[in-house]
Amino acid sequence: MNMGRVLIPVLLAIPMLTLAQGSTLMGRQNSTETMIRQAATQQTMQQVELPPAQPVDTLFTPDVPFTSMAVSMHGYSKRLGDTKECFILRNETCNYRISRVVIKLVYSLESGREIYRRDEVVECNLPPGATQVITVKSFDKNKHYYYYTMPPRRASGTPYRVQYDVLRYDVVVEP
Repeated sequence: MNMGRVLIPVLLAIPMLTLAQGSTLMGRQNSTETMIRQAATQQTMQQVELPPAQPVDTLFTPDVPFTSMAVSMHGYSKRLGDTKECFILRNETCNYRISRVVIKLVYSLESGREIYRRDEVVECNLPPGATQVITVKSFDKNKHYYYYTMPPRRASGTPYRVQYDVLRYDVVVEP
């Protein structure tokens, strides 16, 4: 009998969620990942304000299935010259460790016209209530786009917005 970790995949189908403007990190650093890490650890930089964790543990409540609200995304960032995108994932549950999240990212111009969409598998280790900085390769390989709250100072580019949808997450069941 194997007494190791057991992963329970949770599949979800919910409407798209849009990042709130207040959940974006501001600042200028050498890389987007460095900017988010420093903002999370230094008092001198603007902090990402996360809402308090809401109990969404529903494993033993059959009337309410697992929900996409168990994982939230905050602090999205990508400047014009960046080849990576950074954001913060938060485990909103009170009792479950999450080890993998599949999110759908939809990129659109400020006019609302969609320019790209993709599903991203994010390997993570999120204890209950914890956050983790996530870095993924950017959809913008030619460096033409920037996240709308981070306009370039000298160069010109095209601003975009991001919507995300949690498609699936894995819950680690530990003995």
